[in-house]
Amino acid sequence: MLRRKGRRNRTIAQLYQDVTDCFDKIMRTPHIGITSSLTPFEAEDALFDEMSRSLKGKRDKRKKAVLGSSGISNQVLLIKQFYKLHMVDLREQEFIEKNRQINLQFNGIEAGDSLHMATAILNNADLVISTDKHMLSLNNNFRNSAGNIIQCLDTDGAKLIL
Repeated sequence: MLRRKGRRNRTIAQLYQDVTDCFDKIMRTPHIGITSSLTPFEAEDALFDEMSRSLKGKRDKRKKAVLGSSGISNQVLLIKQFYKLHMVDLREQEFIEKNRQINLQFNGIEAGDSLHMATAILNNADLVISTDKHMLSLNNNFRNSAGNIIQCLDTDGAKLIL
């Protein structure tokens, strides 16, 4: 988790514990945890942005930010492997589904998160776990390919139903 501060009256430590609890439950139950292949890029991009801000005015800022952020994608892959999560490829289908789900655009959901929702829809996910307010606003508003409603919950709520 790349967070500088807590969210919704929860500290970074609480958010970390909640996400760890979710991963542990996914790993130890019949649930299948998936993430899209966009996730490692998003982590690296977020860390790059953060490092670029902190290096403002420094010599070789861009090079230092790239060098400092590039390793996080490997960490994401190691977490995926440790918790036995499945990474699904982004294919043409996900982009078509993203564009077909016009309510994502009407709700102001940007491309990356729209692709995550399209991935959830096409892979019959019943639950999307996110700490982002805009993703949480999608709770019970979409159905997966099997016709089941997709819940969008924060980690503290998700760990209660997993």
